[in-house]
Amino acid sequence: MATRPAWKIENNKVVKNNFDFTWNPGLAPSQKRKNIKALHESIGEPTLEVSTKAMNEFGQSLSPFNLKVDGIPMETVYHASKKYEEAGPFVDLLFHKPLVAKRDPRHEDSGKLVAFELDEELFPLEPRTYFFNYLYYKAVQESIKADKLDHLNDYTYFTDIEFNPNKGVSNQARAITLVKAIYNKFGELPELTAEEFLELQNEFLTEEETLSA
Repeated sequence: MATRPAWKIENNKVVKNNFDFTWNPGLAPSQKRKNIKALHESIGEPTLEVSTKAMNEFGQSLSPFNLKVDGIPMETVYHASKKYEEAGPFVDLLFHKPLVAKRDPRHEDSGKLVAFELDEELFPLEPRTYFFNYLYYKAVQESIKADKLDHLNDYTYFTDIEFNPNKGVSNQARAITLVKAIYNKFGELPELTAEEFLELQNEFLTEEETLSA
């Protein structure tokens, strides 16, 4: 058995619930899709997997590997923006594919992560998912057409089968649920400064999500 989180909007808040399901071991895409199916069956409500392993094109399009920020894969921008004690951000990574940017050895050799930097603006590490969520919001704005955003309301829960809460922090399932909350508030995804986005994140994320994210 395995336990994985899923996120939804409840009482105008982004909330997380954990679900148990039978885990299918293996790295093959077919095994991961079996796990997605088992997790969604455990949830028992309309659920969208948000990753490259998603069952449908919409879920795949919402992966940070496919979303773009200024025409660059969001996953690449995220890792290129990391600022460490001794080095960074590594803007040269913006010219590489996401997995190359993610696995660059400088992430391990430059001391502790101290902040993120994007367009000469610094983002603190607290709240822990602030920068990832903001970058994800910008990427959805740029990459997903307005008429497609309505399909977020076809789903109650959102999952990311690749996310292990024992190993990771930020993930796109939480981020897309926050995007859905903002979209439903305004009927669109408005242009937001980083500070304005943080205010909305504080409005929609529960205290538990903010502290444990």
